[in-house]
Amino acid sequence: MRILHVGKFFPPIPGGIENFTADLSSAQRRSGHEVAILFHGRPGHVWPEMLPDGRRLYVSRTYGDIAFAPVAPWFCLDLRRAMRAFRPEVLHVHMPNVSAFSVLIGRKPKIPLVVHWHADVVSSAYDKRLKMLYPFYRPFETRLLHIADMVVPTSQNYLDSSEPLQRFQGKCRVVPLGIDTDRMGGSAPPEAKRERPLVLSVGRFTYYKGYEHLIEAAEHLPGVDIVICGDGPQRPALQDLVERKGLADRVRLPGFVSDAGVAEYLRQCDLFCLPSIERTEAFGVSLLEAMAHGKPLVTTNIPGSGVTFVNQDNETGLVAPRLDSKALAEAISRLLSSPKMRKAMGRRALERFNAMFQIDAVAQRMDEAYSSMLSLQQ
Repeated sequence: MRILHVGKFFPPIPGGIENFTADLSSAQRRSGHEVAILFHGRPGHVWPEMLPDGRRLYVSRTYGDIAFAPVAPWFCLDLRRAMRAFRPEVLHVHMPNVSAFSVLIGRKPKIPLVVHWHADVVSSAYDKRLKMLYPFYRPFETRLLHIADMVVPTSQNYLDSSEPLQRFQGKCRVVPLGIDTDRMGGSAPPEAKRERPLVLSVGRFTYYKGYEHLIEAAEHLPGVDIVICGDGPQRPALQDLVERKGLADRVRLPGFVSDAGVAEYLRQCDLFCLPSIERTEAFGVSLLEAMAHGKPLVTTNIPGSGVTFVNQDNETGLVAPRLDSKALAEAISRLLSSPKMRKAMGRRALERFNAMFQIDAVAQRMDEAYSSMLSLQQ
C-alpha cells in the first residue's frame, strides 16, 4: 500500500506527534508499505528527499508562525505535487494542522482519507488567541471530518469528550499512539550513583504543560532533584521562576535533549512526572518513553484527556489533581518514599507498554483499520 502522511512537522523538530509520525511511518515501511511524509520545513533544518529505509520526504517552506500555526502559503501546491509524484492509495492526515485543510481542495476524491485526531483545538484559559481564532477554524475542521473516510482518535477517553467528533463517531476507530523503543538508544550503561532522588519530565515548554506547578512542587520536596528537558516559549519564564524560588540547585532545565540523552535521564530517574493542566495534552507520548523504561508515573487528572488512559491510577503510577502543586508534591513524595511501590508500578507500566504501545503493534492495528475502511468502499 502507498501511504502519504501529512503532518505539521517531522524530526529532528521535537514533539510527540512528530515522533509518532516518524515511528509509525518507519514501522509501516518495515511491514512492506511504500510511505511518504509531507510536512512544514523550518529555517536551519535540511531534510533529504529520501530516508535510508526508503521513506520519501516532501518539505513545504514556511514563513514564521501565527497562533501556533506555520505560515506555509505553498502547502496546497506542495500537497498536489506530492500526490502526483507519489500516487498514494491512502492519504493520512495528522490533526490539528491548519495547512492540512489543503486536502479540501488538493485531494482527488477517490483517494481514501484518514484523519488522525491527535487533539481538539482547545479554547484555553491561558491563551486567548485560540478562543478568538477557533470560530474561523471550525468550518474547515468540520468539512475535513465530513469528507474523511475514517477518523482515528487516540483514546476512547478523548473521543467521548471531543465535541467536534460527536457528529462523526460512526466513522471513528480508536488506535492508541505508540513509540519505537529502538529510537531511544541501545542497552543501558551502569547507573551512576546519585545522592538524591531524581524526578524527570520531558516536553515542550508551552502553556498547557503545567511545568510551573512541578517547579512549585519542588518547594515541598526537599532533597529531591527535578530535571525538565525541553524548550519552547515558556522557558525564560520557567527559568525565572526557578531562580525566584531559590531552587536552582535542585531544579534543572537543560533545554532540548536528544533521544539518547532522554533515554539516559530515564535510566537514571526514580519516576516520571507530567503535570499538564489542559486537554490540549491529549495523550502524553513522553509517558510511553518512561513506561518503556519501567518507570512509575505521576500525572494529573485532566477531564477528557487520554493521559488517564495511559497512566492507570494506582497501577502504573499516581494521578494528582491538576493545578495543585502541593497535591503533585504529595503524589511524588508518596512514590519516592516507597521503593516497593515504585518497583511494582514501574513493572506494571512496562507490562502495559509492551501490551499496548509498541509501535509495531500500533502499526498493525492501523493496518487493520485501513483494511476495514477500504473494505467498506468496495
